[in-house]
Amino acid sequence: MFSAELGHEFNGELSVVATRRLLREQADLNRDGLETQGIFHHFDDVHPHKAVAIIIGPDGSPYARAPYLFRFVFPNTYPLKPPSATFCTGDGRVRFNPNLYTNGKVCLSILGTWAGPSWTSLSTFRSVLLSIQSLLSLNPLQNEPGHEHETGRDCDLYSAMLRYESLAVAALQLTKPLASCFEPMRELLGAIFLCNFHAYKHSLGEFAACEGCLDRCPVYGFISKYNPSWVRQQLEELQAELLLRPEAVAVAEELRKQALPSCSEEVACARSSDETGQSAGSDEGVPEGARTHVARGVWRMAGPSVYQFLRRLCLVMVLILAALGFGIAVAFLLGAVASRAHGQAASQFKSRTVHASIGQNFRDQIGPGLPRNHELYRQLNQKHAGALNDAFFHYQKRLFEAEGDFDRAMSPDFETSTPPPDANSSWPDMNALPEYNKLRKVVERLSRREFSAESFGMHDSADLRRMTSVTMELPEELSK
Repeated sequence: MFSAELGHEFNGELSVVATRRLLREQADLNRDGLETQGIFHHFDDVHPHKAVAIIIGPDGSPYARAPYLFRFVFPNTYPLKPPSATFCTGDGRVRFNPNLYTNGKVCLSILGTWAGPSWTSLSTFRSVLLSIQSLLSLNPLQNEPGHEHETGRDCDLYSAMLRYESLAVAALQLTKPLASCFEPMRELLGAIFLCNFHAYKHSLGEFAACEGCLDRCPVYGFISKYNPSWVRQQLEELQAELLLRPEAVAVAEELRKQALPSCSEEVACARSSDETGQSAGSDEGVPEGARTHVARGVWRMAGPSVYQFLRRLCLVMVLILAALGFGIAVAFLLGAVASRAHGQAASQFKSRTVHASIGQNFRDQIGPGLPRNHELYRQLNQKHAGALNDAFFHYQKRLFEAEGDFDRAMSPDFETSTPPPDANSSWPDMNALPEYNKLRKVVERLSRREFSAESFGMHDSADLRRMTSVTMELPEELSK
């Protein structure tokens, strides 16, 4: 992040207080540096308000021996305001720490980018470097809010993924172009690599069984594809290249003479499988915090082994069978719904057709043979032959009234529009009427023959024609 992007407050026009303060801090760091703690710094010779630093991950953490690059820009009012820090290691994919964002943001309270103890004028560049290094802890996921006490599978998986990415990304930074501000530290970065080359190879042995596998970070979602054979090849090629550069070799020798914990020859040799006789991937000689092997995350995908291939095949077969079962169930359900809908629609259509046909024939065939004022003529608009029997009672009631027999006409049996079911047997006088007997016999015979409930369950064309023909017989039967 350049000064112009930070605003005029970081344009390099340092106040007198800021200039004196930075000169004093540089002298203090040169006299009593942080190299023994794995922190190397460099102030820009041209722009004194800019600095860079290399922070080596502590042993026992997922960042062990890997170099991490940071860039700093000091404000004009320093030390009244904190410097701006940018994390410069990464490929834009890996979230190396909850406080180190993939876009370079460093989330730290002393820098004013996080809640907590804030910056004061007594704070120094040294305290900023130590605070950043403290983020590279054994369980980095615990730095994430809400996961302060996380010790389960997610914590183990995130740490394991960081151990691999520290080798695949951070340790191999020299295989990619460096930002211009880090060029003065290129040889130092190469020397750090040479001092820790054997440690890198030994740590990589932990992932030998994970070739071709994938892990998804449980919190930040980035995916690590394990390819330790490729990483090992890149490490060896970079070592061969650096050994041809006398400056890098000379700096590496100087670091070994200083016996720095993060670059000591003894530690590197103790970690080397060649010198200890241990096979790659052995836990012997590995720091206690680094003995946790790669966690098998929920999103782990199979690698190219026979067992993993069979597991994939079984998974595919289960998915296919599940899809087939689901398809059959859906087809059966849709078929049942369609069949029921079709049956209801057909039944309703045929029933309406039958009733309409019967009613139409009653009106067309029987109606013309009756007087216009006849009670039966009005009742022919009803859709079934049983209405003829009811209509006769209404007709008989009018007949009694016309003859002056008001006692019978006012009988309670005539007060309802529909006679009771046993009305025929309760009126013995009506049985003596030949007109009633004839009509009742015709209606009952035709009803039993064609208009019963069972007949309406048969709706083929032959039955429809038969029902229609029956209604045409009524005028002939009544005229006999």
